[in-house]
Amino acid sequence: MPTGSEKGIAHLMVKIEPDILDVYLCPKTFLEEMGMSFSKGDEVAVKGSKIKQNKEDLFLAREVVKGNDTLVLRDDKGNPVWNWKPKH
Repeated sequence: MPTGSEKGIAHLMVKIEPDILDVYLCPKTFLEEMGMSFSKGDEVAVKGSKIKQNKEDLFLAREVVKGNDTLVLRDDKGNPVWNWKPKH
């Protein structure tokens, strides 16, 4: 994440016993546009990649499933879908 952009990024704190994983999702505006929200205690399934940035481990979500809803955030190559622009 670019420095200073953390406030605009949606992320989840996911409990995976005995740890808590900080999962970066997408810009908050994209999450709002998609109509998806999360609350404490929600059960979710997350697919993504663990990466190193500034010597810290980050988990970037590619897909999040909550109940019957699936939120796709990145394509198979890890490119964010919110940057997608239609071809004319």
